[in-house]
Amino acid sequence: MLLNQNNLNVCKIASKSETRPELAGVFITKDKTVATDSFRLIEMSTPSNIKAEDYPKVQGKTAMRGFKPFIISAKELSKIKIPKNKSLPIVENIAISHVDNTHVELMTTDLETADIKSFRKIDGTFPDYEKIFPKENPKAEVELNAEYLAEVCEVLSKINNLKSVKIKFYGDNMPLVLEAKNQDQASRAMIMPLRK
Repeated sequence: MLLNQNNLNVCKIASKSETRPELAGVFITKDKTVATDSFRLIEMSTPSNIKAEDYPKVQGKTAMRGFKPFIISAKELSKIKIPKNKSLPIVENIAISHVDNTHVELMTTDLETADIKSFRKIDGTFPDYEKIFPKENPKAEVELNAEYLAEVCEVLSKINNLKSVKIKFYGDNMPLVLEAKNQDQASRAMIMPLRK
């Protein structure tokens, strides 16, 4: 199985506290990587356009095709550097090469050098987050540029100690309005939805 940089990026959402190790880890299945700190959660599907059997052998080891889901430290996983190779995109991934009851091996290569790292699996159960995701149809949808949203939220989060932002949705093709305030100041912002 292969993971790309998007799968690694979920590490940023994992809990920084080691009180509940499973929340400080990344849950990895054959279809996705998931991280949470119990206030926010990101689930990222594994890439569907690449095949484990196409990944080069690294020190005689190949990428696995299947395994039981496991949790490993987000802090340790975030230290892995994925090589860049635009002429051979398959190596711009991490391959899972071995899993046993206590450890997992992850490998990277740029075809000139290779690295296999062993990680201890976290003993615990990842939260059953599927129960929390709403199952009914959403009341409204808006598609935004994520960078614009992040920049606006970064500015607005500085205005109060709770870093709270109120979001107002007015309908299709209308701007999304964000508001934040403290006892002395108020701010508002708007972001236009992407048009299809």
